Amino acid sequence: MKKAKAKVPAKSKKKVAKPTSKKTAKPSAKKVAKKKIPKSTLKRALAEKELLTPKMKLVRFAGVCLGGGKTDRTAVAILDFFPEQKRVFLRSLRERVTSREDETGDEVLLDLLNEEEGLTSIAFDVPLQFPVSVRVDMKGEKANEAEVVAWMEAVHRKRSKEKRPNKMFT
Repeated sequence: MKKAKAKVPAKSKKKVAKPTSKKTAKPSAKKVAKKKIPKSTLKRALAEKELLTPKMKLVRFAGVCLGGGKTDRTAVAILDFFPEQKRVFLRSLRERVTSREDETGDEVLLDLLNEEEGLTSIAFDVPLQFPVSVRVDMKGEKANEAEVVAWMEAVHRKRSKEKRPNKMFT
């Protein structure tokens, strides 16, 4: 005699919907590496050092513009350059680098440059020659012989007629 098998209801084979939204779907690691990164995300990631990969080589430069003597015109710019992506970012800009209560302006400048990790090089914006007034003997009427000095005096005369108070350019 054959035993009757009880019929078991078949399991429903409904497919569960997989998330298709880009926000909910998790891309594979390979897709993330090839995905273009928006600039804002890249800047934030540089600060957090999350997205730097071997392909993203970083070259960091500093540019210093010296303001001279006792003025507060010294400025320091830090640039990040990514050669593979051909992108340059201004990492930081410090204007009016001045002395503090216990430190001179030079010491403050050195501290700023030493704080930056991985500086490849530092460029200085300085004149390559002395001003005309130092190079040429500027006594009396001979001062007007230099073209640059004559031009600056003409600019000063024109400006002094238009605007007060009368300031002398140096």
